[in-house]
Amino acid sequence: MQQPVCRCRWKEQMRTRNDQKRRQEKSRSIRGVLLAAGLLIMSLALGGCAKLDALAVQIGLKESPYYHLGDTWWDHGGIEEYWFNQIPSDENEIYRELYERIRNYEDSAELYAAVPTEKFWHAYYAVMADHPEFFWVDNHVEASESALTGRVVSYRLGITVPVEEREQMKASLEAAADACINGIDPNAETYDKIKYVYEYLIDTTDYVRGSVDDQNIQSALLYHQSVCAGYSRAFQYILHRMGLFCTYVTGTITTGGDHAWNIVRIGDNYYHVDVTWGDPVFVGDEAGAAARGRNYSYLCCTDADLAATHQAEDPAHLPACTDESGSYYRR
Repeated sequence: MQQPVCRCRWKEQMRTRNDQKRRQEKSRSIRGVLLAAGLLIMSLALGGCAKLDALAVQIGLKESPYYHLGDTWWDHGGIEEYWFNQIPSDENEIYRELYERIRNYEDSAELYAAVPTEKFWHAYYAVMADHPEFFWVDNHVEASESALTGRVVSYRLGITVPVEEREQMKASLEAAADACINGIDPNAETYDKIKYVYEYLIDTTDYVRGSVDDQNIQSALLYHQSVCAGYSRAFQYILHRMGLFCTYVTGTITTGGDHAWNIVRIGDNYYHVDVTWGDPVFVGDEAGAAARGRNYSYLCCTDADLAATHQAEDPAHLPACTDESGSYYRR
């Protein structure tokens, strides 16, 4: 007959193992709390409340005011933010935080969403491509990484307009955009609205290299001298104010150099629009001679139309522009 001692020993061994497991879990928990406390103390010593709040969010002791887990849709005033919808979902949090902070004129900040460097830049450029209304931000931004985690924990923007002047300039830009919009029949077809803005910017803006704030909308809308970035952002800004889809595209041209243009949507079809190349001043500047008349070859054109001269930086994430019915010359 089998002795019960073996079963008792098995139970005793299981109790011992369970006790060891609980002690290990408790030890890990204590270490986690101690680590969090140490990081919080270090944060306070290094930077005060801003660092403390950011770190509290990062280690799960506080919820980010900019993002809730599972949120995947981002929509402001009915405007589709194209590049937000192209980034991976794990970059949504940093995109939303950057958008809110920049919109609130936080030119530098400790980030709640600490992400790897590559993801920070990916999200940052998506924010700037979606939001031409951030007219005070220049092309220089600094991102600081944590020595402990290697993740970006803060940023500092380069700016072109002081904080105290932004509200006044914002009002001036809105008025300038509305001066264009007021010339459009509200009942006009989408194509005709796009064509009007295309012509308006060509007629009121000169292509001038090195012009003031030439990467932002004020160069085209207020100073009336710009380069491709200013033309494209101003075009996007005006269409957004009308509730029309327009996204910002960057790339290169075959003659060399970086370039920017737009993609619009009419019905279910997408089209390229390059306002800069529609401006005879640009054509004259490139050719070294004066040119006259608007060039409509770059109004609502297809991928095939641009393939010989334009190469998008991120073509895989752009909508296909294949419909030829938007061509000015066909219409």
